[in-house]
Amino acid sequence: MVKYIAYYCIIFNIILNSCSYKDASVQDKSEQEASRSIVYFKELKSHLSFPIDSINTYPIKKTRDFIFSPLNQKNKLWIDGYELDLKSGDLKSFEEWFGKAGKTLKIHERLFWRDEYSGTLYINLNHHLLTYATKRDTFFISELTNVTVMYFEKEVFYFTNRDALYRYDRSTQDIECLKNFNDLYVFSIAGAENGLTLSSKNGVFAYSFANCTLQVSAGNKHKSGNSTFRRYLPSTQYGNYVKRKEENYSWYYNRGDIYLSASDTIFQYEGDLFGNSLNELKTDSLYVYLLFSDTLQVINKGYFKNRCKLFDYQKHKSEYLTVSDFHPAYDLGLYSVINEVDSFQNVYIDSEFPDIVHTIKSLPYQVIGSSYITIEELAEAIEYNRLDRKYLKPALSRLYGSSVWKFDLMKAIYYGKQYHNIWPEDSSFFKELESIQLDQKAFESINSSNMLVDEKLYNRGKLKMTVMSHSRIFGEYKNDSLPFDDFNIIMKKYPQSEFADDAAYHTILHRYFWDPGAI
Repeated sequence: MVKYIAYYCIIFNIILNSCSYKDASVQDKSEQEASRSIVYFKELKSHLSFPIDSINTYPIKKTRDFIFSPLNQKNKLWIDGYELDLKSGDLKSFEEWFGKAGKTLKIHERLFWRDEYSGTLYINLNHHLLTYATKRDTFFISELTNVTVMYFEKEVFYFTNRDALYRYDRSTQDIECLKNFNDLYVFSIAGAENGLTLSSKNGVFAYSFANCTLQVSAGNKHKSGNSTFRRYLPSTQYGNYVKRKEENYSWYYNRGDIYLSASDTIFQYEGDLFGNSLNELKTDSLYVYLLFSDTLQVINKGYFKNRCKLFDYQKHKSEYLTVSDFHPAYDLGLYSVINEVDSFQNVYIDSEFPDIVHTIKSLPYQVIGSSYITIEELAEAIEYNRLDRKYLKPALSRLYGSSVWKFDLMKAIYYGKQYHNIWPEDSSFFKELESIQLDQKAFESINSSNMLVDEKLYNRGKLKMTVMSHSRIFGEYKNDSLPFDDFNIIMKKYPQSEFADDAAYHTILHRYFWDPGAI
């Protein structure tokens, strides 16, 4: 028999029948209406009560997200810490409503739920449930914690935390635990025939009222990842694309680009994106809302579209697939590979798409860095001066890096000096090369000293660690064992040495703190 949780009953009785925190303006009755959907806002023709013909710009405090007012007030946006009035430009601190807790109120659509039947707004505030009763114009802070989603029906409503699914009966004010689960993190609930559908980070689940079971919903698993269209948009340094879908359009954006698709037609926005700092894009039927680091823009959709250019998506996709699928015949040797790359570059180097051109220009680095091209082939090509300049830089970089990796510092200095003579403007490389030269002198000094074998091994190992600390080649390979060969010899052959404990310490430190897969 399903047990009723008296503790939750008491909490909700307090929430629904008492008044303890009052400090909000009474809203017009028509603005108190809300959607039955779990999404906090109802569909409006526009969130503004006044027209914008082109662009309105608002200076704001630094933030990364915003939502339209969950109280369904027109002209109002909620941003971390305050409410922005788009008509007047005024800011209202959440501290005026929620006290000190308002400073830390995080703005995200999934943290707000609106009950259309009671007119109550629920807010996840720092893992506690804050309730705003619009009819009483009052706020309450509940003891309920970690509520992840709420879903409302006329007679009951449902909510979850990380551990269970609950049902609240409006008439009896009882809370019933329907199903326990372990760290499922449900982020949406929808009604279903004789049950509920729960979407979570682990997939989509069906809850049955008849037998109180929670099972994976067949053929309806949670999907993630980029759509096909998004995959073929121009790749940039501004991050992955986010998709926003509305009735007639789809929007794709990242920090530095905005694309608008309608059917088979794609447009690229050419307006100012404030130093590639776009954090969020939202729309209603009339306006586009762009949130930057310290600026909010509201743009008339017609004006926005006039600032877009037609983007040849099909041509870009064709070139992208051709370039990304290019694989030279490595088995024919270094010079045949270079000839293939040169021919391929000549075809696509003048592409109208900057990301295609960037990919084409990077091909020499890809082929020279490939494991199919041996170090011996590159060394021979350098010795006989058989490489063009565009292949010379990646070749010298790889030869230098390989020599440092093997602690063959004399050879590293040989290739490093050639690199520096051709590209003296690379100041960071020159500083590293100077350090490598000093390390080589230190190695020579240790090897020629009169130290005992164990002390010499220990100092060699310490010096190798120094090389690792300042050489770019070890940036992603700090779990390599080569620097610790000297320490291992001390521990195996000279366990009574005064340096054995320190050698073991450095080896253990390396294993458990440099190697992410070690623990």
